[in-house]
Amino acid sequence: MSTVQQQEIQHHWIMSLQSGDGRMTTDDGSIGVVPGVHTHQQTFKTVYDRLMNKYGFPAAIVVFFSVSPDQL
Repeated sequence: MSTVQQQEIQHHWIMSLQSGDGRMTTDDGSIGVVPGVHTHQQTFKTVYDRLMNKYGFPAAIVVFFSVSPDQL
């Protein structure tokens, strides 16, 4: 029995958030995703949680989100 290891692919993301008190921020970065293992929802949640922690928002709405493979 052989096991095939799936390779992590770097994805670039951009997210804009608006907090309840009107503060807005847009940030971007890179995240490693394994196709067939990680879902779009999991990736979104990971990025959202990172930004909520980074900016200290108690709550925020997502104004914009984009994620795509970071390869030209």
